[in-house]
Amino acid sequence: LTATIESAVMRLRAGKGEFRDFVDIVFDAFDRGGAGRLAAWIVLSGEATRLAPVGEVVRDYIDSVERTTDPATGAQDVHERVTSATLFVTMAALGDAIIGNPLRRMVGRERDAVRKIIGRLLPVVLEREASNG
Repeated sequence: LTATIESAVMRLRAGKGEFRDFVDIVFDAFDRGGAGRLAAWIVLSGEATRLAPVGEVVRDYIDSVERTTDPATGAQDVHERVTSATLFVTMAALGDAIIGNPLRRMVGRERDAVRKIIGRLLPVVLEREASNG
């Protein structure tokens, strides 16, 4: 999971991907890779501390983005945008991995409906974070 997310972020930052590519990679890691079900099981079993290695990777990723960003942008602005994007995409991917299939069937939507929605909304979320900073 962590290697997949790091790879997606690097591609996006290098201009080799779109927001939707990042969304697809994170969703695939949580869905096909089983990370979503595993994370849910760990938390529901009361063993959330076992997620500490994932937390370390996420914090390292956020730190690396903040270090490589133009200082004129403002550290707080970058921090808000990066953490907002991380929370937004990860929570959606986790929810989709756990209940996505039954919920999509209930409302009559296609398999990649949530990915499409998050891919369209991610730039809006980031822009709002930048303008609120």
